[in-house]
Amino acid sequence: MGKTIREINTEIKTLAKTEPEIKIINPEARHLLAVGLVAPTQLTIEGSAGYFCGALTEGPRIEVTNNAGWCLGENMMSGELIVRKNAGSQAGSALRGSTMVIYGNGGSRVGQVMKAGTLIVQGNTGYMVGFMMLGGKIIIVGDVGDGLGEFIIRGEIYVGGKIPSLGHDAIQ
Repeated sequence: MGKTIREINTEIKTLAKTEPEIKIINPEARHLLAVGLVAPTQLTIEGSAGYFCGALTEGPRIEVTNNAGWCLGENMMSGELIVRKNAGSQAGSALRGSTMVIYGNGGSRVGQVMKAGTLIVQGNTGYMVGFMMLGGKIIIVGDVGDGLGEFIIRGEIYVGGKIPSLGHDAIQ
């Protein structure tokens, strides 16, 4: 790539002002891609993304064609974030109104302190899904780990697979 992450994100933001579609090809799982993007553009990341991909965004539709690291879409205000394979821990952390879809598995603490929006994981997840959740909806098609909804305040969590244990404040 030859560019710093700051240069890449600056170029993404510049292109988003005029281009309805942007593609990043083989990002080498770089961290912090598309952070702070506030435009209704379509961003396709062809390959894997590192941690905090799509964080602090408002409006874009981001698609990662492979895997994504931890804190995927952290604090997304609006838009969509799609991962075609797996995502690390804390995906959708502090989500505030967007839609996130992970076609593979998600790590631990998916949707922690989530405030609004919808988070869907087609596979399985790790422990403490919905940790300290404040609102929104989490849908896990597969199994979840221990402590589902640990210290949940509001929101809904749906699970299609096995639930080994509920967290404090979670009710079935």
